Amino acid sequence: MQVKDAHNYLAEATAVSDLKSFMIFGGEPMLYPKRVIAIFNKASQFGIPKIEMITNGVWGKNKATAEKIARKLKAAGVNDLNISVDAFHLQFIPLEYPRNAALSSLKAGIENVTWNVAVIDSINASNEYDKKTAQILKTLQPIGLDIGTVRIVPAGRAIQNLRQYLTPTSLYGPCEEEPLEGNTLTNPESITIEPS
Repeated sequence: MQVKDAHNYLAEATAVSDLKSFMIFGGEPMLYPKRVIAIFNKASQFGIPKIEMITNGVWGKNKATAEKIARKLKAAGVNDLNISVDAFHLQFIPLEYPRNAALSSLKAGIENVTWNVAVIDSINASNEYDKKTAQILKTLQPIGLDIGTVRIVPAGRAIQNLRQYLTPTSLYGPCEEEPLEGNTLTNPESITIEPS
């Protein structure tokens, strides 16, 4: 997504609603740091109180660069940063990167920095992935961040690669209402934009 498009979406949304939060996430937003920071700046200018990002911390590869980026994120209004660390991310991102991103973010004064952790069952489960994730969190414990966990959704590659760990569920009960049914979208409280 181009910065001007995100700015236009923010302008349209804030014109009709008092947004409470704005988040950028998925794939990895910081593959486009200038773009993301420009979008956060605009969200901040619109007075959105909670400005958040979920990142894998890849931008922490170099400590000096991580500190510079964290200061820019803080200046752009980011006040809630969730850094993904778990056995799944560690396959692709050395632990040093999210560690540096977290420490730099704390040093920059970002208010709420947490670990965003994907688990199959729980941090205390006995499967190999959750055990590895628990070890990762033990290594990162001295940083002192809170941990937010989310269970793996049985979709996509997770179904293929983690089938043996996922508990099959049967279909039951009536379908729930459509999430947007009855919502005219005239007063949204949050907006999410994927930067890619």
